[in-house]
Amino acid sequence: KLKGLVFPGSDGLAGQVLRTNGNGVLSFTHSLTLAGQARRLKAGVNAASPANKIDIAADELMVKDAAGDAMMLSNIAVTVDIAASGVNGLDSGVEAAATWYRLWIIYNATTSTVAGLISLSGTIPTLPVGYTYKALVGSARNDGASNLVKFYQFDRSVIQAPQTIFTG
Repeated sequence: KLKGLVFPGSDGLAGQVLRTNGNGVLSFTHSLTLAGQARRLKAGVNAASPANKIDIAADELMVKDAAGDAMMLSNIAVTVDIAASGVNGLDSGVEAAATWYRLWIIYNATTSTVAGLISLSGTIPTLPVGYTYKALVGSARNDGASNLVKFYQFDRSVIQAPQTIFTG
């Protein structure tokens, strides 16, 4: 204890820094603390099932839990299916046509499982049981026939396939 500070009893992991809880208790956390911060994030419709599946990958991604505690995930590669429910599918309900959806990476710290989630919510998706960490990584839209609109995302840049808006 030094001038009212309580230091952790063990070392943190490589790249972590000390953080205070505001009451003088220090703990280790990652210095990159914005959920969704990523290195080499890629997303796009799945080549084999472009109507309903999206591939999401990243070399590194920061996720946070409800308390704001951050965790760095590495080597993420998931495929989400808008026709499925729960882990690697829709967080709730069924797919609606001509709708924007948000893409999330979720993490279960108990089982060390990384997964994806599709949600209407851009702020608070309904997390499957056991998944407490999350990061918003992108958005996708489906058309009037409930087929995903083809897109490619690299980090925060997105290219969407041309579409017919009006006919005449």
